[in-house]
Amino acid sequence: MNHYSYPRLRTGLLLVLLVSILAACGTADADDPTATPETQNAGQTGGATIVVSNVDNSNPAQKIEEFQPLADYLAANLEEFGITAGQVVIAQDTDEMARMLGDGESDIYLDAAIPALDVCDAAGCTFALRQWKGGTPNLMGVFVTTEAAGITELDDLKGQVIMLEQPHSTVGHILPLVTLAEAGIATVSVDSPEAEVGPDEVGYYVSSGGQT
Repeated sequence: MNHYSYPRLRTGLLLVLLVSILAACGTADADDPTATPETQNAGQTGGATIVVSNVDNSNPAQKIEEFQPLADYLAANLEEFGITAGQVVIAQDTDEMARMLGDGESDIYLDAAIPALDVCDAAGCTFALRQWKGGTPNLMGVFVTTEAAGITELDDLKGQVIMLEQPHSTVGHILPLVTLAEAGIATVSVDSPEAEVGPDEVGYYVSSGGQT
């Protein structure tokens, strides 16, 4: 399930970030290592915890920091339903995320379009909300190069290595690979930006920090 079926995708769909939410709320494990002290204490006092989740195998701590304010906001506004805390749990991959949703370990799953489609196809969840990112409902990706490189079109990338974000990123990873594939340009994963690739293919290197 982690290998996305690029040929069936459409560019317009790739540019949309989606959010899915389950109808039923579950209770998080207060001993989970990703829980903050506040959520752990809430679990110990018997209150229910609403769990927000995402997929990231590169920097889960950063994702927890990013989504914790949302989890706290939801908890603060759902007290009448017995919710006393919000927790963020990050899955390592889409397989784990689908399992978490299926087992009721996650209440709200936020992600980019393609991973979300992959997860919900396996878990049977449906989309409920559309996420705006950076103040806009749509995102577009661009190929950035230096003027000195003399690269003005996609064919000029042949024989070169480009850097992408982590595989779960729609705009920063999946969309560039789809764009090259639609142009008939072969791509190959490489271990470093200095790697050598064939004259008719483009190598891609995943940024260790998750950002290009």
